[in-house]
Amino acid sequence: MKKKKKTETLDLTPQHLERIQALSPSRVRSPEDLSAWSNMNNWETDRCPQKPGRYQWLSHVEKNMSDPNWPLFEYEINPQGFRGTWPNQDAQDLTLLLGCSFTFGEGQDKPDTFWGILDSRLSGVINLGVPGAGHSQIAELFWAASRAWRGATRALITWPNMTRFHYINSEHKIWPIHPHQDHAASPEFVGVWNGFWNHWSTTNIWHSFARSVELT
Repeated sequence: MKKKKKTETLDLTPQHLERIQALSPSRVRSPEDLSAWSNMNNWETDRCPQKPGRYQWLSHVEKNMSDPNWPLFEYEINPQGFRGTWPNQDAQDLTLLLGCSFTFGEGQDKPDTFWGILDSRLSGVINLGVPGAGHSQIAELFWAASRAWRGATRALITWPNMTRFHYINSEHKIWPIHPHQDHAASPEFVGVWNGFWNHWSTTNIWHSFARSVELT
């Protein structure tokens, strides 16, 4: 009979929890305090801008500047770092959209995204999608937005892969464990990566994801 592998768990100390809570977006009380990149060192600034303004790109992956028919797309980034317009704190009947790059609409013009389609048919649709976001960040952002906008009546969440985890590094920035992107050369990241996958099982990951869904 094959011996069943024991599931290992990682316990968070009160100090760990205090540190996470201190950096948590759920402490936000006003829409003006919400930020898509709060405490985060964004690793895709060439494709996902953080500063307000209008940005135009060629559709990425296969760029061909000499082709006049190559499609262009545009991002409108508001002062909070999210895509699209930003309602005031007293706005009513709001729809919150949360998720990762799919919700953000990476590489697409607004009319070609599900966010754009909803916004053309409903009033007060807010795009809170953050490229690369993990499920715990989305859960925290949901609570932050629901507290900041009391007039929000509905929310639509597109969850990323349940293995997309993040951690707070020694510089108080949120880095992804998966996907690792540009941090793979960092000794600190390597240590966290090895510790995470050595001690966490599929059961741990599933329960963590389920807990984020449950919290929202």
